[in-house]
Amino acid sequence: MATIAGANTGLSFPYGIAVDGAGNIYATNPIGNSITVYAAGANGNATPTVTIAGSNTGLNVPALIKF
Repeated sequence: MATIAGANTGLSFPYGIAVDGAGNIYATNPIGNSITVYAAGANGNATPTVTIAGSNTGLNVPALIKF
C-alpha cells in the first residue's frame, strides 16, 4: 500500500482515487477543481506527473473517477 502526502503532491482535499492498467494513480481534487496523476509506484511526497486543471477541461468539482 502507498501513501501520497506532502507539499509536493498538489493534492487539495482529494476524494476519488483510481489506478489505471499501467498502475498510474489518479486523484480528484474537488476543492482545487483538478485531477492529479502520479507515476506507478509513487509513494510519499510525490510530485504529480500530470495535473489536469483549467477552464478548458470541463471539470466542475470532480469527485469520482473510474476507468
